[in-house]
Amino acid sequence: EDDWEQRVLALIERWEPGRGIVVYCSSLACQASHAVAERLKVEMGIDAVVVLKGGWEVWQEANNS
Repeated sequence: EDDWEQRVLALIERWEPGRGIVVYCSSLACQASHAVAERLKVEMGIDAVVVLKGGWEVWQEANNS
């Protein structure tokens, strides 16, 4: 979220319309992913955006069990 302008340009260069986007934070304590998801929807018009529940930390734990 802090580097929105720079990072969104890199994302758009790689993203293919019709594909979904998953955003996440590094931990449960971070809520920036929700703000990024909302901006992608509102500012970029991308509807297929979801937030990874629990963030990267929870995903890693689930896949290392």
